[in-house]
Amino acid sequence: MEKTSPKQIWDKLELGRAVYVHDIDPKVVSKKQKLYGPKMKKGLDLVEHINIFNQFIADFGKVDMKIDDEDRAIIFLQSIYC
Repeated sequence: MEKTSPKQIWDKLELGRAVYVHDIDPKVVSKKQKLYGPKMKKGLDLVEHINIFNQFIADFGKVDMKIDDEDRAIIFLQSIYC
């Protein structure tokens, strides 16, 4: 029988959350927040922003997470969009 009541569905979601939360490395979460969050500050030189962005990419690689070139370009372009 499928789980169809709201309580049964919620319980199944909670069980899945408990399984996945333990698999998440806090270092990876922190690096992703730093990578996806920052926007170029008004008045900041583009070269300086590129250097900061590249440092984030390098730090991200230290926790064994690789970002392919296409994703890197998308993240960078999103970071300079005001």
